[in-house]
Amino acid sequence: MTLGEKQEKFTTMVYQLLHYLIKHGYRVRLKHLLRCNDCKIGHPNSLHKSGLAIDIVCMRGDQPMIDTDDYLEIGEYWESIGGSWGGRFQDGGHFSLEHNGMR
Repeated sequence: MTLGEKQEKFTTMVYQLLHYLIKHGYRVRLKHLLRCNDCKIGHPNSLHKSGLAIDIVCMRGDQPMIDTDDYLEIGEYWESIGGSWGGRFQDGGHFSLEHNGMR
């Protein structure tokens, strides 16, 4: 699958995730999607730079979910549709699609 095809698949998966979150009563704030290649934050080969990762902050009431464990159900849903969940490396609000060995 080409990078472009993966980006299209990832976009559809993010739509599914947002639908899931809203349906289950979460309030959602999108944080990081696409980062420039010169960005100094995150991993040098970050999937954000390829358009294959997004960071999301979910809200319960007025409080942002901070702990990775709070995202377990959401992360498992993301994995069930083919994604890689950042909670497996202590980044609960990170959702990506594997590419060239990066998750």
